[in-house]
Amino acid sequence: MITEDEMRRQAHGRIERGTSCWLAKKCEDSSAYRRDPEIQRRVIEAVASTPAYARSSVWVTTERGWVTLQGCLESTALRASLIDRVRRVAGVETVFDQLIVGTGSRPRWKVDPAWRSPGDQAKKKGRRGKPRRPGGARTKETDR
Repeated sequence: MITEDEMRRQAHGRIERGTSCWLAKKCEDSSAYRRDPEIQRRVIEAVASTPAYARSSVWVTTERGWVTLQGCLESTALRASLIDRVRRVAGVETVFDQLIVGTGSRPRWKVDPAWRSPGDQAKKKGRRGKPRRPGGARTKETDR
Protein backbone atom coordinates (compact mmCIF):
# COMPACT_ATOMS: atom_id res chain seq x y z
CA MET A 1 0.00 0.00 0.00
CA ILE A 2 3.05 2.28 -0.12
CA THR A 3 5.37 3.13 -2.96
CA GLU A 4 8.89 1.74 -3.20
CA ASP A 5 10.30 5.22 -2.43
CA GLU A 6 8.12 5.51 0.72
CA MET A 7 9.26 2.02 1.75
CA ARG A 8 12.93 3.02 1.51
CA ARG A 9 12.34 6.22 3.52
CA GLN A 10 10.56 4.28 6.30
CA ALA A 11 13.05 1.38 6.46
CA HIS A 12 15.66 3.04 8.70
CA GLY A 13 13.15 4.20 11.30
CA ARG A 14 11.42 0.81 11.35
CA ILE A 15 14.71 -1.05 11.83
CA GLU A 16 15.92 1.39 14.49
CA ARG A 17 12.69 1.15 16.51
CA GLY A 18 12.71 -2.65 16.42
CA THR A 19 16.36 -2.95 17.42
CA SER A 20 16.11 -0.30 20.16
CA CYS A 21 13.06 -2.03 21.63
CA TRP A 22 14.85 -5.39 21.66
CA LEU A 23 18.10 -4.02 23.13
CA ALA A 24 16.14 -2.27 25.90
CA LYS A 25 14.51 -5.68 26.64
CA LYS A 26 11.04 -4.25 26.03
CA CYS A 27 10.32 -6.60 23.11
CA GLU A 28 10.46 -10.38 22.78
CA ASP A 29 12.47 -10.20 19.56
CA SER A 30 14.38 -7.71 17.44
CA SER A 31 11.48 -7.05 15.06
CA ALA A 32 8.81 -4.96 16.69
CA TYR A 33 6.60 -5.72 13.69
CA ARG A 34 6.84 -9.54 13.76
CA ARG A 35 4.09 -9.89 16.39
CA ASP A 36 1.64 -7.56 14.62
CA PRO A 37 -0.40 -10.30 12.88
CA GLU A 38 -1.05 -12.14 16.15
CA ILE A 39 -1.83 -8.90 18.03
CA GLN A 40 -4.19 -7.90 15.21
CA ARG A 41 -5.90 -11.30 15.41
CA ARG A 42 -6.33 -11.02 19.20
CA VAL A 43 -7.78 -7.50 18.92
CA ILE A 44 -10.25 -8.56 16.23
CA GLU A 45 -11.28 -11.61 18.28
CA ALA A 46 -11.78 -9.44 21.39
CA VAL A 47 -13.98 -7.01 19.47
CA ALA A 48 -15.93 -9.72 17.61
CA SER A 49 -16.57 -11.73 20.80
CA THR A 50 -18.17 -8.77 22.59
CA PRO A 51 -21.90 -8.59 21.71
CA ALA A 52 -22.08 -4.88 22.61
CA TYR A 53 -20.04 -4.04 19.48
CA ALA A 54 -22.15 -6.11 17.06
CA ARG A 55 -23.91 -3.06 15.59
CA SER A 56 -20.64 -1.12 15.23
CA SER A 57 -18.41 -0.82 12.20
CA VAL A 58 -14.76 -0.84 13.28
CA TRP A 59 -11.48 -1.14 11.36
CA VAL A 60 -8.34 -2.25 13.16
CA THR A 61 -4.80 -1.51 12.00
CA THR A 62 -1.78 -2.77 13.95
CA GLU A 63 1.79 -1.58 13.56
CA ARG A 64 4.49 -2.63 16.08
CA GLY A 65 1.93 -3.12 18.82
CA TRP A 66 0.24 0.21 18.18
CA VAL A 67 -3.42 -0.28 17.30
CA THR A 68 -5.47 2.28 15.38
CA LEU A 69 -9.25 2.03 15.67
CA GLN A 70 -11.39 3.62 12.96
CA GLY A 71 -15.10 3.36 12.39
CA CYS A 72 -18.50 4.23 13.81
CA LEU A 73 -20.16 3.49 17.15
CA GLU A 74 -23.57 4.36 18.57
CA SER A 75 -22.50 6.11 21.80
CA THR A 76 -19.56 7.65 23.63
CA ALA A 77 -19.92 4.98 26.35
CA LEU A 78 -19.54 2.24 23.74
CA ARG A 79 -16.53 4.05 22.28
CA ALA A 80 -14.83 4.29 25.70
CA SER A 81 -15.64 0.63 26.37
CA LEU A 82 -14.10 -0.47 23.05
CA ILE A 83 -10.90 1.53 23.59
CA ASP A 84 -10.54 0.10 27.11
CA ARG A 85 -11.18 -3.44 25.83
CA VAL A 86 -8.52 -3.13 23.11
CA ARG A 87 -5.96 -1.62 25.54
CA ARG A 88 -6.26 -4.79 27.67
CA VAL A 89 -5.39 -7.14 24.78
CA ALA A 90 -1.98 -8.78 25.22
CA GLY A 91 0.72 -7.11 23.12
CA VAL A 92 -1.10 -3.81 22.59
CA GLU A 93 1.16 -0.92 23.56
CA THR A 94 -0.93 2.05 22.44
CA VAL A 95 -4.41 2.62 21.06
CA PHE A 96 -5.06 5.46 18.63
CA ASP A 97 -8.71 6.50 18.68
CA GLN A 98 -10.08 7.63 15.33
CA LEU A 99 -13.62 6.49 16.06
CA ILE A 100 -16.79 8.43 15.28
CA VAL A 101 -19.91 8.45 17.43
CA GLY A 102 -23.20 8.62 15.55
CA THR A 103 -23.77 9.21 11.85
CA GLY A 104 -23.44 13.00 11.57
CA SER A 105 -19.66 13.23 12.00
CA ARG A 106 -17.06 13.26 9.27
CA PRO A 107 -14.29 10.65 9.39
CA ARG A 108 -11.08 11.74 11.14
CA TRP A 109 -9.00 9.58 8.81
CA LYS A 110 -8.04 9.77 5.17
CA VAL A 111 -10.81 8.39 2.96
CA ASP A 112 -10.92 7.43 -0.70
CA PRO A 113 -11.66 10.65 -2.67
CA ALA A 114 -14.39 8.76 -4.58
CA TRP A 115 -16.34 8.26 -1.34
CA ARG A 116 -19.13 10.75 -0.72
CA SER A 117 -21.39 10.92 2.30
CA PRO A 118 -25.16 11.35 1.73
CA GLY A 119 -24.81 14.97 2.92
CA ASP A 120 -22.18 15.67 0.26
CA GLN A 121 -24.52 14.31 -2.43
CA ALA A 122 -27.34 16.67 -1.37
CA LYS A 123 -25.05 19.73 -1.47
CA LYS A 124 -24.21 19.05 -5.11
CA LYS A 125 -27.84 19.38 -6.20
CA GLY A 126 -29.80 22.53 -6.78
CA ARG A 127 -32.81 23.44 -4.67
CA ARG A 128 -35.14 21.25 -6.71
CA GLY A 129 -32.80 18.28 -6.85
CA LYS A 130 -31.30 19.13 -10.25
CA PRO A 131 -27.51 19.21 -10.62
CA ARG A 132 -25.89 22.63 -10.51
CA ARG A 133 -23.46 23.86 -13.13
CA PRO A 134 -19.79 23.98 -12.09
CA GLY A 135 -19.21 26.75 -9.58
CA GLY A 136 -22.84 26.62 -8.45
CA ALA A 137 -24.16 28.85 -11.24
CA ARG A 138 -27.72 28.13 -12.35
CA THR A 139 -29.37 28.66 -15.67
CA LYS A 140 -33.06 29.01 -16.41
CA GLU A 141 -33.03 25.38 -17.49
CA THR A 142 -31.68 24.10 -14.15
CA ASP A 143 -33.98 26.41 -12.16
CA ARG A 144 -37.14 24.83 -13.58
